[in-house]
Amino acid sequence: MGEEQEQKFHQLTEEPVSRMISHLAVPCIISMLVTAFYNMADTFFVGMLRSNAATGAVGVVFSMMAVIQAVGFFFGHGSGNFISRELGRRNTDSASNMAATGFFSALFTGLLICVFGEIFLTPLAAFLGSSPTILPYAKDVLACDIHTRARSKRLLLQNGARTALGLDDIMTKPVGGSGFNPTYGLLGSNKATEETVKLFPRDCEAFVKAVQDELLAKTGKHIEVMVYGDGAFKDPVGKIWELADPVVSPAYTSGLEGTPNELKLKYLADNEFANLSGQALREAIEKAIETKDKNLKGTMATQGTTPRRLTDLIGSLCDLTSGSGDKGTPVVWIQGYFTNYAEG
Repeated sequence: MGEEQEQKFHQLTEEPVSRMISHLAVPCIISMLVTAFYNMADTFFVGMLRSNAATGAVGVVFSMMAVIQAVGFFFGHGSGNFISRELGRRNTDSASNMAATGFFSALFTGLLICVFGEIFLTPLAAFLGSSPTILPYAKDVLACDIHTRARSKRLLLQNGARTALGLDDIMTKPVGGSGFNPTYGLLGSNKATEETVKLFPRDCEAFVKAVQDELLAKTGKHIEVMVYGDGAFKDPVGKIWELADPVVSPAYTSGLEGTPNELKLKYLADNEFANLSGQALREAIEKAIETKDKNLKGTMATQGTTPRRLTDLIGSLCDLTSGSGDKGTPVVWIQGYFTNYAEG
């Protein structure tokens, strides 16, 4: 027996029982409280759905969790009692054998519960008290978040959900002649009437290209065109994310691809050209802009510039300018966006 084991042996056999009980009971109490809080947290967040059926489903699932825990306690307490007596007799080999037996028995029993639970899921949920309104919540989940939907569905499936769908999986095909969006489904939809919704735009590529071609034919100027929705920004006061659409722009012309490749003028003025002022400073900055690399990503001279996509930046500007209230949703004409300090 090693020195550490010998120390534990003397601790368990010689220290006052009352002290040992209080010392060993605290971790056990904490673990049981964590289990209780786990169920309370589930009920809290599910309750935010404002659905009695969904909240009731938590109770059904918790009943099964209690059964599984009871099976675990059966093997844990039984083997633990035997192990403690054998360790008291210093029969470490016998204690080790029982520890292995208890562990693998619990493991294989858990696997059997998992297999049979999946096979008999519906009758088992009904047996545990699931009503016809609760039953669907016990095995199938609809994730209603927008920009984290892929992660949510992945985590749900990894943690036992049989089916995990998002709003982007609904209305991807027409139903009885209805509208549909093959990419985003119900994401970005708006209430139109009490019985209908207006889906996020689709097939806009041909539209923006046709508008660009018509403008070129009538004005002789190459103008970039985009269809925009919600801007990609968060209100600093109300803490509301404006972007409820799946993307800012469902379609845009090719000149709006990419992200800005800009120099931070304040950085240049305060560092590389700190000894210049007036016209000399202006000329130095203009030359730096004209001769800058095509890819400035990661350089100090770009720190503080916006690494976001052009469509997100311009779409946000358009959304701030217009809106869906009294202003309506007009055509927004932006000039000089790509004109830099050297060209202005």
